[in-house]
Amino acid sequence: MFDNIKIDRNSTVLVAEQIEQLMLLQIKKGLIKPGTKLASTKDLASKWNVNPLSVQKAMKNLTKLGLLDRRAKHGTFLRSCTPNVVNIALLCHGDLSADFTSYNRLIVASMRKVFLKQNWHSFIYDRFPNDLDDKSIDEAFVYKQFIKDVSNGIVNSYVEISLGESLNEKRDKLGIPFVRISQMPAYTDIMFDYKKLAIDTIRHSIELGRKQICIIGGVSIPGFMNGFNEVVEKLNIPAPEIPIMTANNFMSSTAHAENELFNKFTELVKKWVAEDNIPETLIVADDMAMKIIALVLLKEQIPVPEKMLVISQANEGIDIFYGLPVLKYEFPSLAMSNMAVNILKARMQGKKDSNYPIMVEGHFQKSAV
Repeated sequence: MFDNIKIDRNSTVLVAEQIEQLMLLQIKKGLIKPGTKLASTKDLASKWNVNPLSVQKAMKNLTKLGLLDRRAKHGTFLRSCTPNVVNIALLCHGDLSADFTSYNRLIVASMRKVFLKQNWHSFIYDRFPNDLDDKSIDEAFVYKQFIKDVSNGIVNSYVEISLGESLNEKRDKLGIPFVRISQMPAYTDIMFDYKKLAIDTIRHSIELGRKQICIIGGVSIPGFMNGFNEVVEKLNIPAPEIPIMTANNFMSSTAHAENELFNKFTELVKKWVAEDNIPETLIVADDMAMKIIALVLLKEQIPVPEKMLVISQANEGIDIFYGLPVLKYEFPSLAMSNMAVNILKARMQGKKDSNYPIMVEGHFQKSAV
């Protein structure tokens, strides 16, 4: 029973998830008969030379899928060899343990929470290659693992998170339902409504009597420029100042990129102070860049919010303390996850696609307005 379970110690996939995938594969192949009593957690851990907690976690998840029946004082039994379950691969660009992937971590957590309510199961494949050519992506270990798991029937649908063009030429060959989440309109099914972010934040600033506005990090975000151009024209106010530097380089999350952002924004703030021309409102369209910008404002002793109102795009559920009062504009990750479920269900049923992308509207943090 489960004789061919081999753990890859060099894999980025957690041991518990590897055990779960391999057990599921053998179950789906019918190698174990329904009603079979499984060996104890301790015995299986010893057999596979792994931590018993990893085995326990894998069996707990298979029980949630309805594949195992765990009976107190009697043991664990196999329920079915042909489970009708949805196993979703969450493909994430970037290392989920890195600081700059807080957005991806949030989406993954909310996705798994919503999927669990549907009795769906999910597997995480982070460090997935992003916007690479065919040769590069084919050579990536995590991509090979994903393709192997699709071929073996371990996963039967997937969600792309911030992958850009990576799988554009490969989706038809995969032949399973998918959902794309990105901030690139051409490569997504769901995205944040950055146009509304621009309109809401600028309008809020104007309502507070603050018309001199500076925007950081929104220049290259799709929809953002359209939003603030529209509201500036409608309200007949001076166009917001847009510095040449943006937060884009910061997304690499390297020490060099952080220092570059810190130095550039420091120069900008010193220029404002020297010219006695500090903007009344600063809008930051990237919550990770906001951390660096907050350090500069504290270092240069800019009074916030007395002298400058600071508004930052934020991800609902990520509570970042910047050391100064920042008004947060949140995007609801759970709403996005529920949209993903609805799209997957429709595609699993072969229904015709609606018009995508679907825009997820944000709002000011209620406690801050």
